[in-house]
This record gives sequence, C-alpha cells and structure tokens, in this order.
Amino acid sequence: MRLRTIIKWELDDPIRNLIFLVGFVLFSISFKSNIYNISSGGSTSLNYTFQNLWTIYFTMFSSDSYLILVLTSLLISVIGIRYERDTKFALSLYALPIKKWKISLIKFFVDIIFSYIAFFGSYLLVLIYTFSDIPKLFKESLTVNHTIFYIVTFFLFVSLYVLSISHFVSTIAPNTFAALLLGIVFLYLPRFLGLLDLPPYLFMQAFLHMRNPIIRKQIMENLVLWGIFVPLLILFASLVLSEWRDVK
Repeated sequence: MRLRTIIKWELDDPIRNLIFLVGFVLFSISFKSNIYNISSGGSTSLNYTFQNLWTIYFTMFSSDSYLILVLTSLLISVIGIRYERDTKFALSLYALPIKKWKISLIKFFVDIIFSYIAFFGSYLLVLIYTFSDIPKLFKESLTVNHTIFYIVTFFLFVSLYVLSISHFVSTIAPNTFAALLLGIVFLYLPRFLGLLDLPPYLFMQAFLHMRNPIIRKQIMENLVLWGIFVPLLILFASLVLSEWRDVK
C-alpha cells in the first residue's frame, strides 16, 4: 500500500506534470516543423507510397528533438530527486520504512512514464493529425514490416538512455544546479567531441537509416547496447548509490 501511495505522490507532482506538458508541446512543435521541412516542395495529394511515408516517419527525430528530450528528462529527474533533497522534502519521504533504492526505482519508472509519453505520444499525435486524410494508407504503412514496433522500441531505447543518465547525475550531484550541468555535459559531451559512434549522433543516424525496412532489424540489434544494457548498468549504479548516499 505504501508503494502505491508513493507512486501516486510521484505521478501527482505538479511541477513534473507541468514539465511534462511543456515538453509535450515542444515535442509536437518540433516534430510538426520537421514534417513541414521534409514535405516542402513535395506533393500534398494522396499520392503517397510507403517509402515516402517512411522517409517522413524516420526523419522527424532531429537534434532539436533530442535537445527537448534531454531538457525534459533532466528537469523531471532533477525535480524528483535532487530538488526534493534541496528543499528537505526527501527527509519525510525517505523516513518511510521502505528501502531507499526502492523509492529511487519508483522515481525512475515514474520519470520514464512522463518522458516517454511526452516524447512518443507527441510524435504519434503529430502523425495522426498530419495523415488523418489518408487513414488506410497511414495505418498500413505503420503495420507493414513491423514499422510501428521499430519506432516504439527506438523511442524507448532513447528515453531509457537519456533518463538513466539524468537519474544518475540527480543522485550523485551535490545540488540542483550541478545536476542539471552534469546531465547536459554527459548527454552532449560525445557530440561536442565528434564521437560519431556514441549517442546522440548514433541514435540520430540509426533512426534515419531505419527508413530502409531491410536493415531495421540489424540497426535495432546494434542499438541494444546503448538502449538497454548501458541504461540498466547506469540505473543499477544509481540504485546502489541511492542506498548509500545521505538524503541530505
């Protein structure tokens, strides 16, 4: 019962709900503007093919979308972990007879819900709004070759990667400002250093190449390391540190 109460508390957090709504709107604007850029000069008639639609689907995730995801996930995670400690609210929460790592794990899953719904939900909403005039072709383009499965899985991989790092820095940082700064550094350092084999560039290029249905499975297999194993490793480290670290 206490775990359910904590989950309800986390989901009802007004600040994180506000960040979620702002992120959802920003994602929607970013995805919609990308569709306009892709479709500019092209035909707006019903003369679509699967390949044309796939080109749009798999080029909507851009550096702007990644930036919004980083800011949204960082803020949601930092508010839920580091800011609560700065404001001393965590003292009452961690005083409950529940292991600190369990509370930290609940916060992670709640943050995933916020981030993923804002990220993928806005993407799907923009697609439905844009292609509502061709419902049959739109539906078939998402189901053939398991296109929607690959999109859903990719967005989950990216969300897990970004949020695991956000959760980790929120746990180890001495204050809210340091957590935000460290998160941005860790999530963007490979890009600044020009490391093309690491996220975020790895994710962007992978999603772009997934326009080709023949190599989608291979691309997803290559992303398992950064989309599942690395996030799980970072999350494990966060849970261990949350158990050792002083709430203050």
